[in-house]
Amino acid sequence: MKSVLLAALLCAGVAAHAQSDAPAPSDAPAPSDAPAPAAVPVPGTATATRPVSRYLERERALIQALREDRREAVLAILAPDFGARSAANPEEQDGAEWLAAQRNAPLQAGQVRNLAVRSFDTVDVVSCLLDVRRAVKGHPVTSTWFVVDVWQKDGGRLLTRYASLARKPAPAATRPDGRE
Repeated sequence: MKSVLLAALLCAGVAAHAQSDAPAPSDAPAPSDAPAPAAVPVPGTATATRPVSRYLERERALIQALREDRREAVLAILAPDFGARSAANPEEQDGAEWLAAQRNAPLQAGQVRNLAVRSFDTVDVVSCLLDVRRAVKGHPVTSTWFVVDVWQKDGGRLLTRYASLARKPAPAATRPDGRE
């Protein structure tokens, strides 16, 4: 388990570093006598990769089940030995404890963004920003979390979630970036 956590954290750090070092795309139009290659997407029409699409759908299904307070649907997504840790609660919670904590501050809305996927032998490590609005003591509270989820490849169940409140989250994208 320690090796999976280490791999997840290393992947998240490498992905963040690679994104910050990536050159900005050129906004200059292609010369009129040279058509753009077929493999280059037209600006503003970026599409997600298959793994990103798959896990974006799974993360959205989990959010929807939490919003609708469908306990059995949430537990069906979680692996039997699911564990969650956060900066706020470093003690590992099992699936029932994590779900009870989620139900204490009901989710009103949630949006996944900046999702990235790294594949390993038996697991996929998914990192993203999760914008949520919860009801806390009857008042809506909005926050952004940096989440690293470890998913089983076979069976597609969520093994582990690591979450930390984002201090200075990246602003929401104004247009698709091709990753989601």
